[in-house]
Amino acid sequence: MTFELQPETLRSTVERARSHDPDAWEALYRHCYPRMVGYARLRSPNLQAAEDAVSESMARALVGIDGFNWHGSGFVGWMFGILRN
Repeated sequence: MTFELQPETLRSTVERARSHDPDAWEALYRHCYPRMVGYARLRSPNLQAAEDAVSESMARALVGIDGFNWHGSGFVGWMFGILRN
């Protein structure tokens, strides 16, 4: 099952996440997770390593959310940048 946030909902969800709203973080995780695992799976030796990389990326996003700005490829692009690094 796919969980997609519409652009206007995504923006408000990110703002709620900045306020440390756990429900917002869950929604962002569900929004990003399938694509991020797919990408990580292409670059990882196995599914467990891919899932671990996505989990680590989400933890880094939680710490760094105040540094996120709405430009370029948006929130999902920002998340992929964290994952890629």
